[in-house]
Amino acid sequence: MKKKAFTLVELLVVIGIIALLISILLPALNRARQSAYSVACQSNMRQIGQAMTMYQNANKGSFPMWDTHILVTWYPNIFRIAWARTLWNGNYLTNARVYQCAAKPPNEIDMNSFPKDYQNAGSPTSDVEEGPFVYVDYGYNYKYLGTSLWDGSLSGVRRYEPAKAWKVKQPTETIVLVDSLAKWVPWRGYYIVEPEAINAIYYGPDVRHPGPSVNVLWADGHVTAVRCDDPNNPFTAGALTDGLIAPNHWDLN
Repeated sequence: MKKKAFTLVELLVVIGIIALLISILLPALNRARQSAYSVACQSNMRQIGQAMTMYQNANKGSFPMWDTHILVTWYPNIFRIAWARTLWNGNYLTNARVYQCAAKPPNEIDMNSFPKDYQNAGSPTSDVEEGPFVYVDYGYNYKYLGTSLWDGSLSGVRRYEPAKAWKVKQPTETIVLVDSLAKWVPWRGYYIVEPEAINAIYYGPDVRHPGPSVNVLWADGHVTAVRCDDPNNPFTAGALTDGLIAPNHWDLN
């Protein structure tokens, strides 16, 4: 019995159906992938939050200092330590890949192969020895938790001591970490974020998850995706409000 071959029209119809199915399925698969990235990112933040809690338990309730370079840039023989490296050096984290969000390109340097307590004698106060610990994908609320920078006065007296956990009056509503972006190298995260929109021109929150949303670690240890109606300004109402639009989710109060 002679088999009937496909006609050109039938072949084109089949190809058209396959192309249609691909066009329908690909966006759904992409959304699923992005949602998976967001879930993995939240898991990273929870692990970092647990590491910070362990650090606090070992340091009289203190949050880690955001970066010791504010104390040592004038003295070339003292090495700067960023908060991410503080947790890593102290063995509060055993897998440094939790600093890397799956929604961002991988860090060029494998932090797991980065020696603990590594110091670059040639450049002790620069980014050279901090490397991947500066370009982590999660920015720290450095002004209010990492230094207790703002004392409430009009003079804005600088205080270098990090905040104490028990001084955070509303821990369920106070930001510790947020998805971050180094705006001069937009494929990189950054280890701190500015808490006010007016100052966040160099490093700020990165709206990189579905919603659009940004993941946030709060002071009580829980993590949520915060929807940002305006991805270009995550400081708008209902998102990471900065005090210009009350309430202020960055301040200890």
